[in-house]
Amino acid sequence: MLKSLLMAATEQPPFEPRLLLAEINRHFATAVLPGNFASMFLGRWQPESGELSWASAGHEPGILLTQTGRLDQLSSTGLLLGVDSEADWTQLSVHLEEGDRVLLFSDGATETRCPDGELFGREQLTARFSQCDGLTPGEVLKRIKELLDRHRFEGPLRDDLTLVMLQCGDFSERTVPEANDAHTIDVSAASASME
Repeated sequence: MLKSLLMAATEQPPFEPRLLLAEINRHFATAVLPGNFASMFLGRWQPESGELSWASAGHEPGILLTQTGRLDQLSSTGLLLGVDSEADWTQLSVHLEEGDRVLLFSDGATETRCPDGELFGREQLTARFSQCDGLTPGEVLKRIKELLDRHRFEGPLRDDLTLVMLQCGDFSERTVPEANDAHTIDVSAASASME
């Protein structure tokens, strides 16, 4: 349902993440049973300015790792979807440079448990992500998935697990594509979803 609502909301401008979340939420909140909710992170990358803007409906904060090694988080900016049909979200932004990396993930990553119940946790995920220097986005996600599998001793997932990583490339000498151009030239991305 959320995918359909997202597709419908992005058919016409404006493409501001906070406004898109509000539109999606209005429909989602009226369609779900009371007590049902969902998290969502929506981001917008503008290669000409290097700006990543986002709004997050109760989603796990993303992790920003700059090329200088500084860690930061892309915080949640409002309520979960479905809690209040009139909810509003704040929109935040950050300037990204060549080599900066962003890791987005579902709570299935931080809440992965080993057999004795210990959580993998955000701190360990952040530390492991920061140790993946020199790897491609796909290799980073593969390594993180392997670490999560080992933490659970290869046991079954208890929650959905989604990992998405973006890495800014060198776009200084490239032309920016038209809005309807389907080619991605400025950001390397990889994603993995396991259920």
